[in-house]
Amino acid sequence: MPKIGLGLNVYEAAKERIKYTFDNFEKISVSFSAGKDSTVMLHMVMDEAIERNQKVGVLLIDLEGQYKLTIDHAKECFKMYED
Repeated sequence: MPKIGLGLNVYEAAKERIKYTFDNFEKISVSFSAGKDSTVMLHMVMDEAIERNQKVGVLLIDLEGQYKLTIDHAKECFKMYED
């Protein structure tokens, strides 16, 4: 079955989904492992939250391993958005 494009690149599509989430849900939370993918998602969600002056919950979950560098990175991200 052929793919049907949305006319958006991955970044634009993710931004649209994030906006949809903010438009349709009262409380927003991000599950964050401090890996590269969830770090990008955290930054994208927080950009939208800051623009809307809205708080977001962040839950750090990583059942595979809690390395010191990963925890340090998570703490840096939390500090960045603590307001």
